[in-house]
Amino acid sequence: MQRPKLNNLLGGVIAGFLAIPESMAYAVIIFSPFAIYQPEILPLGVAACVLAVVFANLIPSLIAGPRIMVSTPFSLASVMLAVVATQIISSVTPEGGVPNINLALVLLFALVSMSGFFQILLGAFRLADVAKFIPLPVIAGLRNGAAILIIMSQMRPLFGLENDVPISINNILWPTTFIGFLAFSIMFLSPRVSKKIPGPIIAIIIGTLAYYILANAGFSEQLTELVGAVPVIMPVPHLLDDFFILVTSRETFDLLFPLLPTAFALAILNTLQTLVAIVTADSLAETRSKHSLALIGQGISNFLCGLFGAMSAAGGVGSTLANYTSGGRGVVSRLSVSLLALAILVLFGPFIGYLPKIVLAGCLIALALSMFDRVGFQLLWGALNRKVGFHDAAKDISIISSVMVILLAFGPLAAVAAGIIVALVNFIFSMTHNNVRRELLGQTIRSHVQRNEKEDQLLTELGKKVIILELEGPLFFGTSDRLVTKLEKLSKDAFDFILMDLTRINEFDSTAVSLVCQARKVCAKNECKLLLCSVEHSSRVARFLSTTKLFSEFRSDEVYPSMQEGLASIEDQLLDKEIGPRRYEKEVSFRDMSVLNSIAKEHLDLIEPEMQLIEYSAGDIIFRQEEHADALYFISRGQVTIQVLSGEVHKNNLGVLCPGAVFGEMAILDGKPRSASIVALGKVTCLRLKIASLEKIAKTQPDTRNALMASLGVELSKQLRVANRALSAFRI
Repeated sequence: MQRPKLNNLLGGVIAGFLAIPESMAYAVIIFSPFAIYQPEILPLGVAACVLAVVFANLIPSLIAGPRIMVSTPFSLASVMLAVVATQIISSVTPEGGVPNINLALVLLFALVSMSGFFQILLGAFRLADVAKFIPLPVIAGLRNGAAILIIMSQMRPLFGLENDVPISINNILWPTTFIGFLAFSIMFLSPRVSKKIPGPIIAIIIGTLAYYILANAGFSEQLTELVGAVPVIMPVPHLLDDFFILVTSRETFDLLFPLLPTAFALAILNTLQTLVAIVTADSLAETRSKHSLALIGQGISNFLCGLFGAMSAAGGVGSTLANYTSGGRGVVSRLSVSLLALAILVLFGPFIGYLPKIVLAGCLIALALSMFDRVGFQLLWGALNRKVGFHDAAKDISIISSVMVILLAFGPLAAVAAGIIVALVNFIFSMTHNNVRRELLGQTIRSHVQRNEKEDQLLTELGKKVIILELEGPLFFGTSDRLVTKLEKLSKDAFDFILMDLTRINEFDSTAVSLVCQARKVCAKNECKLLLCSVEHSSRVARFLSTTKLFSEFRSDEVYPSMQEGLASIEDQLLDKEIGPRRYEKEVSFRDMSVLNSIAKEHLDLIEPEMQLIEYSAGDIIFRQEEHADALYFISRGQVTIQVLSGEVHKNNLGVLCPGAVFGEMAILDGKPRSASIVALGKVTCLRLKIASLEKIAKTQPDTRNALMASLGVELSKQLRVANRALSAFRI
């Protein structure tokens, strides 16, 4: 067998040995309410949860989804199913009579199928992204509440106390408690000792051996019972007829209909868990899965789980990590998890029955403790140490606590509903928040155009007439109305230019377009120009705006591809007003170049005769990136742009140079090939100094060469300071 295939198989087996014992443990939670009336149902529940591993990894791997993601029953869903199981049993119990356990089981499996159907709808209509708006504190509250419920449900089994036995230290079965704590300790500590062998496997093996050693040592009466014989199950849709009766019979349909909200809530929980697992799997495998297709596949598997008498499942982060770290890289690893679970059911089902319940109880408590989300504790500690704002910490901690209390007091359905309400409120609040991410004055930020000292000084003074607004989030009626009010105020506050950067705008509706166009007119009345930049940064927003009146209302010189180009245009307009629009057509003589101001006259007298006057037309390439460097250039008239080739065809404009600037100076400083291309913007006149000519001067007058290099070094340091200033202004 080839090595990659062997690694895939090994990864799947290791992940399966982690997922399957956990699934057995969750079966204890879900089916305990049934076992009170019919103890033989607990082994059936174990088989149902293992069968869920079969379907949850077989079906999605054949349809879509991450190749290495492993799906299993998980904690939150198990707690919800356990609570619902109690409610279902109550609904099928006649007054003063015995509950119809068979009907209750059918209703529970029908709930699983309905949740799968809802998951299919969430994926098909691409509603899965809505689930992402549920805030992290809500998820943390659900996890913590579920963990507490699991621990509480296993306290009696841990101390060997039956439901009708009073809680007293005299009634504790200490050998049973010892086994439970042993399994818990191994499960909890094994990841810290070794990650090669799954903790549940070690806990089950050692815990079971300890159980039978104590039983043979005469403590059998102090030990609780075993799981019981697990039936050998061949997967068939044996509940299809029962589901048909549920739907067609008015009496049973009345029992099924109230379960719809719970089925939807279960679908939401499974979807959230699966989305987290998808992100984990894609990050590990460096892939990008289609979330909607993955959820459809998961939904189909859960729908079939109900028909075949299995529990629901969702993507598991821990099992997925185990699969990847053990070598799983392809779909074979996921299929091997499914086949391993099927083999255990068909071939080793009877042996599962010899597992002690107390071992599974200890594993469950360890799983519950590992579920606790530490976000609340970290926020509280951060607030106490003043590393986190008290207001932000208090808000998140209150959400975590509220959801947790609701889950404990009213059950998972109410907690999920509360979480959805919190998400809606949070979403509405985020929609109405201020869209202005940052305000930058023209005095603190400058374009990529390198200008002379006189122009720089003028722009520093004139920058107070310019303000840049970095926007973020969606622009619709509520948010854009507030923005327009701000624009109107700014246009009256002595600003001549307002540049709006739309880079981070992710939504734009027609009402916002109308209001922005209205703001442009208001600004114009106040003798202020409203300009837009980065309109096409988001292709989706750009496509929408192209169908609106925005581009007909705003002239071409009012909309710019980037903030840099917008700032450059504003600077030019300010300088045009102060100095004149044809300033770059005036020639700057060799001795008036600012870069040469520090060089003595006797050195300039030697350099000037070696200068060559060269003219270029618009679009001419003065030199290309990676060419051999043989000269440096001084701009006498016109402007040039610096271009760097990214990839094979894409060109990035890094900046613009004006008269008096020097380029190609790195040829003298390091002698390496050109790091960028220089292209003429319009008619350009340059003075070229060849390196060979400079070296000829250096042979007799080395001080002249050194003086020029020192001057170029000063110019380079000035450019670095300008770049640092720009970077500090653009810092996120």
